Amino acid sequence: MSADTKGKLSVGALIPTYKRPDMAAIAVHHLLTQDRPIEQVVIVRAETDDSMTEQGFHDRLGDALKETRFVFVEAPAGITPQRNRGLKELDTDLVLVLDDDVLAPPTFASTLAGVLEEDPDEILGGVAGQIREGPAARAHAAKVAIELGFENQAPAESLGPTGPKDGPKERLKSRLREAKGHARQAYWTRAVSYIGPFFPDSDMTPIRPLPPHLRRPELEETVWLPGGVTMYRTKVLQAAGYCELFNRYAPTEDIEASYRISREKLLLRHKTAWAWHAHAIGGRWNNEKLVFTTLLNLSYIARTTMPQRPALTEHMLSHHRRMTQAYSAMDIVRGRGFSTVRAGKLGLAASERLFAAPDDRVDAVYLELVDEAEARGFQ
Repeated sequence: MSADTKGKLSVGALIPTYKRPDMAAIAVHHLLTQDRPIEQVVIVRAETDDSMTEQGFHDRLGDALKETRFVFVEAPAGITPQRNRGLKELDTDLVLVLDDDVLAPPTFASTLAGVLEEDPDEILGGVAGQIREGPAARAHAAKVAIELGFENQAPAESLGPTGPKDGPKERLKSRLREAKGHARQAYWTRAVSYIGPFFPDSDMTPIRPLPPHLRRPELEETVWLPGGVTMYRTKVLQAAGYCELFNRYAPTEDIEASYRISREKLLLRHKTAWAWHAHAIGGRWNNEKLVFTTLLNLSYIARTTMPQRPALTEHMLSHHRRMTQAYSAMDIVRGRGFSTVRAGKLGLAASERLFAAPDDRVDAVYLELVDEAEARGFQ
């Protein structure tokens, strides 16, 4: 890894993907239109059929793909093994880790890289941007899909048109959907405050103060970074890797990796650098699974990376109860029933077992809990 003649650090990108060939191509398209070169793009696919191929990216993106070193590799399905496989291919100074439905505006990479370039002593390990979701993000992705000629290639299902159609009835329906969206956002903003931090304050403290030359209003110190919009020093992320116990649908895999990094390096969030999240679900969403796995994985992180004490266990279980209540209320309002309540109770019981496990049995107990949940049919 080496900086160029102007002292800038080289930037690569890593995108694990599964069953979203058009969506992933749209994400790569955005990387190819950055205002500073993305010198290497690593795609890690997990399909066992030919729905996702290297030639498919060349067919979709044409000559534009020649502007970068494009690496296309395979790994077992799961975001953590896929990311770990892709990390082996990277040889740039910095790596932008994106989800396959995250679309980076032209200045996104340069903004994050600029922060890390101001830190020649390498006190920082990584910096994350913000994410924009909702109809505007999906509409943008749908617009780009049409511009790239994907209209007859079935882009991800949630990229359909989102604007109002002609006629008073359609306009009324559109306004009602928008109002419901605002109401859900307002509810969730309140719910996040009610749920509170998932780790105790004493475990959410950076290891050292931020140097004065990096203190700016748009930069915020943190101990964990989101997985799909984050730039790391490549060697730092390669040394840490991702937890492959989280090898299925793996909420909190980003928290686990970045929290371990935060025990050695400082982490920042950039408040004004943002990317679109098209939120292409592709049939993968399962709310019971989301709730159960999130609770269990957060407990695993606390159990394996933090000083063990009764106060930690009680904090985590209290957080899990509040999170279950908040998610359950949202599901009941949406008419989804009480499945989240059941998932939350199972997650609480699983967390108690994990905290009670001997140190040398934590990983084994975690896998037992995952297998039991899988047998129930929602993981």
